Amino acid sequence: LKFNENDQPITMIGTIQDITERKVAEIELIKAKEKAEESEQLFKSTINSFNEFIHVIDKEHKIVLANDECIKQTQQLNFDTNIIGKYIFKVYPFLNSTILEQYNTVFSSGNELITYEKNIFNEEDFYTETKKTPILNTGKVVRVITTIKNITEQTKAEQELIIAKEKAEESDRLKSA
Repeated sequence: LKFNENDQPITMIGTIQDITERKVAEIELIKAKEKAEESEQLFKSTINSFNEFIHVIDKEHKIVLANDECIKQTQQLNFDTNIIGKYIFKVYPFLNSTILEQYNTVFSSGNELITYEKNIFNEEDFYTETKKTPILNTGKVVRVITTIKNITEQTKAEQELIIAKEKAEESDRLKSA
């Protein structure tokens, strides 16, 4: 700035730079971030609406996402519920090498795997249907989402029906003999 004898500015020397493109890019970045956060929130809300145990693991077998039911059941097993970012086999030490092989198969094949298990907790039979579904990015499996459904009541009802049927057939055989 140059000033006159009355100390009033009379001349200014400087440079001007057009930052329109940078500001537009910043605004677009903010909007994209908001949209991603909204999408993530919608996804979390969606998986939390399921009453099934759901978690997602990455290729290193670390848990990257878990729904509320997963956290609840993890707590019921008296395990640490701070599971995000942790190796699944450290979080659930009872998982065996077969489970590791199943995950590796899904990662390598890209195919969903459904298994049925019988577990014993607190001296009670507990039956589950487990789905390991690949999550693809540009054609490659990057994560696996695991859904564990408690089918104990259904399985016990089926077993009771089989026993009742066998008893009825035995009764028919005895009557006709």
